[in-house]
Amino acid sequence: MSVTLDGQAVMAAFQRVSRALIQEQEYLLSLDQEVGDGDLGITLAKIAAAWDEMVGTTPANDLGVFLANAGMVANRVGSSSLGTLIATALMRAGKEVRGLSALTPENLVTMINAADLGIQERGKAQLGDKTVVDALHPAALAFDDAQAHGLARL
Repeated sequence: MSVTLDGQAVMAAFQRVSRALIQEQEYLLSLDQEVGDGDLGITLAKIAAAWDEMVGTTPANDLGVFLANAGMVANRVGSSSLGTLIATALMRAGKEVRGLSALTPENLVTMINAADLGIQERGKAQLGDKTVVDALHPAALAFDDAQAHGLARL
């Protein structure tokens, strides 16, 4: 029997992430002020609030559509390059699971790899450029390896 994440679990995960991003807005602002333009916490809090609202009004019976909608929300309210990259990642991941109502570890590997590639292409970033790719790409490789060795858990 394969372990899966259903739509309710994905929606609950979005809610947890949204609430954590809102709660950590000031911390994220302080981090970004050290190395960037200082708007990271604001941008992520806007996206998170919109996702939290979206979860209450968008069914997750087609996880590809749900993720694409989450990407469109991020693009609409996240008025920064990060908002665009998050949108691209979610839309690329959603495309990989269109029509599915539950996700397997294999689906997650495919989604993470698609998100990683999408961010690299859209942001014209490569590993080592000191961007989000430096975190996402190794995570994608590690999850792929864990799944290949039967260690990926949902």
